[in-house]
Amino acid sequence: MKKIFNLFCLAAVALCVSCSGNLAEDDYAGAFAAYVKDGNVEGLSAADDVSVTVVKDITVGDSIDYVTNQLVQEYNTILAEKKSLWEAKQSDCEKDEQANVLRHREHMKNYEKYKRMYGNDLKYQSKIEGYKKAADRLPSNHEEYVEFDRRRSYSFTRDCENLKADYDEFLALGVEAYAAEAPLMAKYVGRDRSEVIATVATVTYVKDGDNVSETYLFGHRPMRCISVFDESIPNIFEYQEPEAVQQSSEEENI
Repeated sequence: MKKIFNLFCLAAVALCVSCSGNLAEDDYAGAFAAYVKDGNVEGLSAADDVSVTVVKDITVGDSIDYVTNQLVQEYNTILAEKKSLWEAKQSDCEKDEQANVLRHREHMKNYEKYKRMYGNDLKYQSKIEGYKKAADRLPSNHEEYVEFDRRRSYSFTRDCENLKADYDEFLALGVEAYAAEAPLMAKYVGRDRSEVIATVATVTYVKDGDNVSETYLFGHRPMRCISVFDESIPNIFEYQEPEAVQQSSEEENI
């Protein structure tokens, strides 16, 4: 999802190249001519015999719905990632606890074994006491493990708690608040949902003596041609499809 919004930003940088001055809001031919003049159509320095047919307008409402859809997906992805990190660390914590409790049991097993076999033999006293000291340094149950782990420079318990707190905080924020706070939504605050901010149109022009017909995305206020609208790629009109996301990055710059 981050890739999608990075594309939004990249398209924003390129937007100024397509601005075309004081054109009327319905002067698509003039906007396309300016787009060509700026060198944006390979092999064409001037647009001749241009005709434009409007296909569909894109409104503020369309944009809000599209951006909201992407932000909901992004929120759910981030939430799932945070949960996965927490659960993975929880698993590491449990494995570490099991390993240390097992080591404690092994030391105690050896301690009891050698104490039973050589408890009265001074030659084995140091070895017997060594097993007991080693066992005492390790946890024998969950409560002891938590105390033991917290004393270490790196603590699985602390790390797990921090990841869980991060997940809980993001979960408490909720998808609606996440979407409402997103910078991408700021440009639409207070605007009429029916306001037209872009138009998809079919442009027909002459190139090398042949008629060429292509679909372009035009922006309003100011009127300008933004880019080719590649209908083969899922776009703002199809964003509810599972794979849809990429073409509409251009729409963010309208």
